[in-house]
Amino acid sequence: MTSQRVAAVCAIAAVAAVSARAAAEPPAAAAPSAEVAAWQAFCDSLRESGTRFLMAHPQRHAIDRAESTRYLAQQIGSAVELALVEREPELPLLRINSTSLRKWGLDGADAKYQAASIEAGGSYRVRGQLGNAALIAFQVYTLEPDYTAFASLSGERGIDLPLQPDGRYELRVSAQRPADWKGPWLELDPRATTFLIREYFDDWDAAQMSRFQIERLDPPPAPLPLTPEASAEILERAARLFAHRIPMWIRPAAHAREQLRNRLSQLSIGSQALHDNIYGAGWFALEPGQALLIEFDAPEGRLWSFQLGNFWWESLDYLNHTGSLNSRQAVPSSDGHYRIVVSLEDPGVPNWLDPAGHPEGYLMYRYQRALGAPVPEARLVRLADLAQLLPAGTRRVSAEERRAELARRRAHAAERWTP
Repeated sequence: MTSQRVAAVCAIAAVAAVSARAAAEPPAAAAPSAEVAAWQAFCDSLRESGTRFLMAHPQRHAIDRAESTRYLAQQIGSAVELALVEREPELPLLRINSTSLRKWGLDGADAKYQAASIEAGGSYRVRGQLGNAALIAFQVYTLEPDYTAFASLSGERGIDLPLQPDGRYELRVSAQRPADWKGPWLELDPRATTFLIREYFDDWDAAQMSRFQIERLDPPPAPLPLTPEASAEILERAARLFAHRIPMWIRPAAHAREQLRNRLSQLSIGSQALHDNIYGAGWFALEPGQALLIEFDAPEGRLWSFQLGNFWWESLDYLNHTGSLNSRQAVPSSDGHYRIVVSLEDPGVPNWLDPAGHPEGYLMYRYQRALGAPVPEARLVRLADLAQLLPAGTRRVSAEERRAELARRRAHAAERWTP
């Protein structure tokens, strides 16, 4: 082979080798686009804050561990929705909160919650047709730096909440009372970010929901078209809200578990609830064959209730289980006192609070517009001894009656949360 042919072959071989190496090596990664980078940062933030939260609060029972990740998933959805809603201050809309899929802050089992994002400098009109709730409450609050409730207005239809001549209700919400408005007014604190309506129902079978609308009377300029920068800000805001929301109610749950095991105590809520409510809490811790027997005299007031919650401060299932009782649902004993039983097994008597498979959890009572605040007595007893501890003549509740009770609860939920 001539030297020229040898050189040519070597050159071809060299080119082939270079090509083979180039094919084997992946191309240099291009810098991610702005939207890809924003999405990656959002996902990374959720992963980090969620993981940190779970590792800081390990749980002993499988059901609490299972609910921990569901809790995080629900809070992701709530944080994203809130971040999106905040971008539309010119169009406040009431949205249903705290359904069976959106639990947070130990939502009241008797309450329908509706909330709208507002701006502190705005002026708003809330109007609608009132239903037959036992109590209706309006309030403004903020989540940052902590959950803080401001002014509230509560009462009953046509009594504390006067109606217009046409039977409708109207409320103004603003920093200053409008000079030309003599009706109900709610002061808007400069820190407030959310307007909240609670409707409390004692008679679930006959509940009629109110219909409300909120309107901004001083609309700001129309929003500008969305930009990549603004879209990235929405994701950043949602991630911050998620990290801020998830640990917010752990402190009261942890305190109850450490200090209120199988007993009850009145709470000092401060700026975190309605000013005319009285709250109490405890922590049930049960084994099979045990029951927590709660005894009390009914407070004089408009409505009272007891309900169960988990460590994540979510209400336990009060639709498929009897996780709550109010003053109309509960049955007094023959001596006029009330007795509530918390147990893992159905005790076959009235006033059973069913933990729905939770060996332990939070217990809250609410006395609403009450003149007094008797603290209930709680004691841990054997389920087998319950018949001797209850007054003679305490009636038995059959499995069929339990099923009928749960059917009524589910029917009410369908009415409560229908748009």
